[in-house]
Amino acid sequence: MKKLTAVLTALVVVCAAMFAFAGCTNQSSLQYDIVLLTDGASVDDGAFNQSAWEGVERYAEEAGMTYRYYQPDVAEDGTVDSEVYASFIELAVQNGAKFIVCPGEALAVAVYENAPQYADTNFILLDAYPHAEDSTEYQSMSNVMSVSFSALESGFLAGYMSVMSGNTKLGYIGSLSDASSTDYGAGFVQGASYAANALGTPVTLDYAYEDASDVDFDYSMTVEAVYEEIDADEEIFTVKVVNGSGSGNYYDGDNVEITADPAPEGKVFDKWVCTSNTEGVSDRSISITSSSDTDITLIVNDASCTVEATYRDADSTTYALNVENGSGSGYFTEGTSCTIEAQPASSGMRFDHWEVSDGVNIADVHAAQTQIEMPAAPVDVQAVYVESPVPVFDVQVIGGTGSGAYAEGDVVRVVADEAPEGYRFSHWANYDAYGNETGVAFDNEYYFDATFTMLNRYEGLAEKMFNTGVTSIYTGGNDSASAVYNASGYYDFSIGVIGSEVDCSGNTNCVFSTVKELGNMAYSALKDFRGGEQITAGCAENAISLTGLNIQNREQIEESDQAMIEVHQHLTDTFDNNYKTTYEMLANGAVEVVPATQPGVLTGLVPDAGCLSVHAYTVQNTAQQ
Repeated sequence: MKKLTAVLTALVVVCAAMFAFAGCTNQSSLQYDIVLLTDGASVDDGAFNQSAWEGVERYAEEAGMTYRYYQPDVAEDGTVDSEVYASFIELAVQNGAKFIVCPGEALAVAVYENAPQYADTNFILLDAYPHAEDSTEYQSMSNVMSVSFSALESGFLAGYMSVMSGNTKLGYIGSLSDASSTDYGAGFVQGASYAANALGTPVTLDYAYEDASDVDFDYSMTVEAVYEEIDADEEIFTVKVVNGSGSGNYYDGDNVEITADPAPEGKVFDKWVCTSNTEGVSDRSISITSSSDTDITLIVNDASCTVEATYRDADSTTYALNVENGSGSGYFTEGTSCTIEAQPASSGMRFDHWEVSDGVNIADVHAAQTQIEMPAAPVDVQAVYVESPVPVFDVQVIGGTGSGAYAEGDVVRVVADEAPEGYRFSHWANYDAYGNETGVAFDNEYYFDATFTMLNRYEGLAEKMFNTGVTSIYTGGNDSASAVYNASGYYDFSIGVIGSEVDCSGNTNCVFSTVKELGNMAYSALKDFRGGEQITAGCAENAISLTGLNIQNREQIEESDQAMIEVHQHLTDTFDNNYKTTYEMLANGAVEVVPATQPGVLTGLVPDAGCLSVHAYTVQNTAQQ
């Protein structure tokens, strides 16, 4: 999108020229033979830009050529405007660039739009191909060499090594909207099959595409407050809150969150008054964080007690704040900052905004929880809901508050009801329509006032796969990786994720990951530039790799535990040997990896009599042949 005017563009060019001096080079001249243009990230980002820059450095040093990088500023939305890219490309040409190296899809449109203007400059586009902004169709250009990476071979490496590392129940999560995802999956299936047959070990693989209709399941759930009977021998203390919330039965040392009710008309909150209900314990021994705040924490200390919110006549006139479809109502003096919160949306709806009288100051009219500054007049404020443009799912809370409709990523707060006499709150249980645990991660499932984040599609699928015994999931070349990492974190170290496209070896839940070697391909493309060609590089070009086995508790091994060290060394050696073998097979063509016959379909890629069984994953938490 071209957002800038001609005047602003000129300014950007000037600024770009000034910024260019911030790049790294081994020369003092303003003339640079090779320029790397980043996607806005730095050349030490640990990802594509860094890898590409390392390849540029290596080739330039060998060839005795000058070089530098330009790092454009990013906009507030995290992107770089096309006019900004154009200004840096012009700057590179003016400074004598013979090659401009561009890593990643973010630069594909910029190369398409600008390369024809500079026919004497060679462009290398890594992990992308030139195309118009409103199209994904590849456009061949005589001065552009584009390099893509073999998703088939990357997937094969991941599948082969996953089985060779001891996994016999695998998972794959892809995306039908990602063009490369099917190839990643097809390669993964074939690699797993090749290894299973070589070992003679039965292996199963469940696969799902998160945006496929057959896995578009309902993420609605029931969350239930579970209470347990108090042991007659166990001492429990009762907290009674008057004019507020937080009453219940607690252990010694528990922290109890207490909130005062809104003040009545003509009154303002004054203070908390604590009274001990345990013989021999003085009122002064009741520990609260503040006597003057409306929201406090009480620390239970070997005593039952009553905590009462008290009110006094307002020193000045108070005005009514009436919150419809939400909480925060009460009487307040002029200038008071009042917190208002919309109640959860009903099924199929989402909170949209607050409606309030003109002239009333709301901090954020589109935030479900926000602040309103009380004027010298009564105020009516209403939470307004609209039909949700994204899927929302119902949460039913049994034995507490928090029921409503939520979208994936929403934070859900649940508060348990006061425990019945003779009982205390134990924990939160949760289950879906099929009676299975949903896998949502509470901030503290053993606390009566807790929150959790609504599952997204990827995380929900991963949870269900792990619950059925899958020990390793390949993320399939899409944006599911972080969600699958999160899901794997709820399990022990035997659960793992195989990441794709980036080195995730620093993530403790990542067993290993396939990596695009942009540095190697930047080097090769500079050394053997072929304008007008699109290259799909794989093992033969040393364009992809696989990180080593990540033993998640490796750092916990004591040096004295020689036996454990030897076990881990054996695993590492086994991984290295098998990896070298399969890499060579792919590089010399001894193994041919074929694409799927249909997008999103992985069945039919393995021999009928082989050791790998492939199943499509469905909503009912089962895998179907």
